[in-house]
Amino acid sequence: MNQTLNTLNELWIEAGEKVENYNDKINQMLKNENFSAQTLRDLTAKRDHAQARCDALRNQVDEAQATQVAHLRSSGQLPLGNGENQTDQSFISDFKALMRGDSKITNLVTSSKDESGEAAGLTIPQDIRTSINVLKR
Repeated sequence: MNQTLNTLNELWIEAGEKVENYNDKINQMLKNENFSAQTLRDLTAKRDHAQARCDALRNQVDEAQATQVAHLRSSGQLPLGNGENQTDQSFISDFKALMRGDSKITNLVTSSKDESGEAAGLTIPQDIRTSINVLKR
């Protein structure tokens, strides 16, 4: 199902780019005083068709996302559990304190190696990284 959602999302993005390309062509044509009314109608029709396709793909993406969430709930899984949600809230409060320059939090920030021996230079705690990976999936 993720594959389908990703494919639909990519198609929706491509369709949106086509709409933007048609809009750019129309705008360029209108800058030229010697434009053809028939060509303008043709480009406008193509743009409207591309916009309708883009809207339809967006609806499909929304439906696929809703189906995915419904499937997770029916299987007993939720996007974030209560414990993960609490971790999320503590991460937010710690980040705010870090931005304010709270010394208690800034002393905890380090870019040394984590438990697995990786030194990426990022300061994302292990449990938050797991939540991020789950949300990305």
